Amino acid sequence: MDTKLSIIIGQYRAILIDDGIIPKEELIEMLKADYEILDKYNTREKLNKLADKILNFPNKYAGKGLVEAKAERLKLYKQGLSDVEIADIQGLTVSAIANWRGKNRLHTNSKPNKLSDAENKTRMELYKQGLFDKDIAEKLNLTRQTVLEWRKIRKLPSNRSLKAEERKSV
Repeated sequence: MDTKLSIIIGQYRAILIDDGIIPKEELIEMLKADYEILDKYNTREKLNKLADKILNFPNKYAGKGLVEAKAERLKLYKQGLSDVEIADIQGLTVSAIANWRGKNRLHTNSKPNKLSDAENKTRMELYKQGLFDKDIAEKLNLTRQTVLEWRKIRKLPSNRSLKAEERKSV
């Protein structure tokens, strides 16, 4: 199965898990409205096969309600599992899990231990000096997003917001 098709199936499965399973004909009507799908699945037969693939959830969901599947996903997330690990367990795509996290305003469960102690210590020293994410990123040749995620994983407020609070209190 090509990657794009896998992503599409995962995204539609995520919608169905969040909003509830719908009849196949209703799903086909949704697919007809998706221009990316119509380019490749332009016949009734092809749309039927795609709808079957989307509705054919892994056996893990057989007899299991959507509420239970969502509860399991949240439990896995709270255990600290990554999107990749949750997707693997639930038979969904990583993008489906990322979309679910985004809808629920949950941060990624990146593993902070991927950094060496020295790298973590260097970032923390720069942070404690009051440098902004942008400045830390420039000094360490990282992206600002990398520094932001590192800080959020550690539940550290931005130095920019801390400095704004200091200005207010003066």
